[in-house]
Amino acid sequence: MNNWKATPTMDYFYRERDGRILGAVWHYASNSAIYSAKIFVDEFPFTNESEKFLGHYINKRDAEHAVEHFWQKESQTLIEN
Repeated sequence: MNNWKATPTMDYFYRERDGRILGAVWHYASNSAIYSAKIFVDEFPFTNESEKFLGHYINKRDAEHAVEHFWQKESQTLIEN
């Protein structure tokens, strides 16, 4: 099960069973109409390349939906190594 955790600067999407942060949504203070969304890929070691930006959104709910949709799609995808 995944859930959202709100903080003063960002909202984090995390996996409840281990607390791993899967994504984030934040609002630009100087730009009142833009929310941004990104995901954190599951790789070790964590580098700057581990952050993948999903885009900019007109409201918070659309940005959160983009993060949720990405991880829902990933959970239903069979990845062959």
